[in-house]
Amino acid sequence: MKKRVLLQIIISIALMVTVFIPFTTDSTKAATTQIGTIDITSGKLNVRNSASSKAKVIGSLKRSDKVTVFSQLKTGWTQIQYGKGKGYISSDYVRFYKTTSPASVKKITDRVIKIQRSTWTYDLTKQQIYNMLSPAFSKDYIDLDFKQHFHISGKNSKGVPLYSIIETEIWGNGIVGFFWDDAIHKPKYFFYHKNGVEYLEVSQFVVDEMTGNYTYTLYLKKEPKSDWKVYSIR
Repeated sequence: MKKRVLLQIIISIALMVTVFIPFTTDSTKAATTQIGTIDITSGKLNVRNSASSKAKVIGSLKRSDKVTVFSQLKTGWTQIQYGKGKGYISSDYVRFYKTTSPASVKKITDRVIKIQRSTWTYDLTKQQIYNMLSPAFSKDYIDLDFKQHFHISGKNSKGVPLYSIIETEIWGNGIVGFFWDDAIHKPKYFFYHKNGVEYLEVSQFVVDEMTGNYTYTLYLKKEPKSDWKVYSIR
């Protein structure tokens, strides 16, 4: 009888210990790491043994290589898994892909297209055009857009030159738009962040029997505490 009672006590204690001891597996590690993608245009990216440009180079990575990231330091370095140990690479050259919906991407592109086309309706001063475009386009983009698509159309009552859109086909920095209902060639997009900035690339293959088929891509980025801005189109 005493043996049976003792056995029951031992079993109860074992169950309590099982309940209160934390269950640790590799999932804990997975929750604290991210998968990054090397973002360089050519050549190789050095991997160093510490977070310094003077640190020893222990290896290299090439474009589009995937890396396990442990942390990103405020000093501009990213700690990664390299071989059986850890290494450091510049945070400027690693991107982290994120997921989003076509509806969200469409909302972003519709907004910038609407803002650009709002400058096509009236005669405006150069300053007015820049003020209207600046919430949705980078300064470099606006400079080229203004040079390509606007010409002097007159002057206002104060003698300030007015500009209007050159009436021709949409080209250069003019955004054609995206055909989201195209069942065959739907727009494609990549959404990622790098070094504290979010990036979005949206492209579409367009069938044009008159000028020839082509693919165009719109490049946008979102700085902290800012809205999405177009910085390039190709």
